[in-house]
Amino acid sequence: MTEILETLTEDSPAPATLLEGLRKRRLETLDETTKRLEIPGYNGDLFAEYRILEPKELERLGKKITREFKKSRADLVLYGATDSLITACVAIHVRDEQGELVPLHEVLGEDNPIVFDVRLADTLGFEPGPTARAIVFDAFCRRDMAIIQQNVALSNWMSGIENSPLGDDDLGEA
Repeated sequence: MTEILETLTEDSPAPATLLEGLRKRRLETLDETTKRLEIPGYNGDLFAEYRILEPKELERLGKKITREFKKSRADLVLYGATDSLITACVAIHVRDEQGELVPLHEVLGEDNPIVFDVRLADTLGFEPGPTARAIVFDAFCRRDMAIIQQNVALSNWMSGIENSPLGDDDLGEA
């Protein structure tokens, strides 16, 4: 394999440039440890920043949700998505007057990042529910599909298929 790469890079500039681009993109991808996704309903002014979940965390979440919602597949999907967002969230961001995204806790003069917790409920002006799940539901304006879609976008980013060229036609039928 190394000989092939050396031959390609020595014999023609186009493949060398292509390979350099691939190497650069790989390093950039390795450096992407968090991702900001817009929380729907706020006209592009509210974002959640997420981290990549470790396989053990995903396994633990899956087991917990499966135990909790054995009989309802719809609840399993919704609450699994919700718990993934809660676990992966590292900070909530807002768009400032200059159009820049800034951590909400900095805007409020706090030291610790705001996530899906009581401080977010207070900031957005809704009564916090008894759990982080309830806060996610309210933060997403009680739109279950928005939560599921956010989790799909997060999962796609975590798996590296965020910008996949595959269209719906390429996915096949279930």
